[in-house]
Amino acid sequence: MDTREQIKAVRNAIKKIAPTVSVRRGRGTARGWIEITGSADSHGAFTETERESLKQIGLVPGGNLCLISPDERRYWAEKLSA
Repeated sequence: MDTREQIKAVRNAIKKIAPTVSVRRGRGTARGWIEITGSADSHGAFTETERESLKQIGLVPGGNLCLISPDERRYWAEKLSA
């Protein structure tokens, strides 16, 4: 599975659990990272429902951002696709 496929798999799985979050590929030097932001306000804060949904699958959301590094991307793609 290449980078695009991994990001797509992670995005699809997370959107099933938390459909209101934004799951995007990073830009610039963060291109290999997966960035997850919430929908509570214009700064991407997570709602309590989004936060709990992400915690249930093992992610640790911050105030307005949750990241998956390039090193962890394959792990999360396989874990969430299973």
